Amino acid sequence: MSLTIDTRQVKNHETVCYTTDTDNKLQYKSATQNLAWGSMAIDIGDITKKNYREVYFRHKFLSSISNYKLAFTLEDVKNNIGLSTNVAYNHRGVWKNRIIKDRMQRLEYQIENEEISMFNMKRGNPFNEGTD
Repeated sequence: MSLTIDTRQVKNHETVCYTTDTDNKLQYKSATQNLAWGSMAIDIGDITKKNYREVYFRHKFLSSISNYKLAFTLEDVKNNIGLSTNVAYNHRGVWKNRIIKDRMQRLEYQIENEEISMFNMKRGNPFNEGTD
């Protein structure tokens, strides 16, 4: 399913959400684009007056545990109140469990690859024959 983005409920959406490129075509501003696409990572499809801090919190959390660099500020999130996507909402606990499970699986995969590398290095090194 493709991502659907609706900016019509954002106050002053023409200036808050859009800019023109060199061909004078409308493009999403960086903050709006990152918030819209990032909604899939945070499991919140709509930015509201009630949840804009939670939106920012989840993005900040993901940024703190990964190489993901936050490309917007709390003010950007607040300015984009009304932004809506077709991403389903999940409560913080459900979202947190999904993120933790993903991180744990990545670590397991990294450990497995380290073990394979160690095994291959031992097999390829004649000085390690007969030792464990």
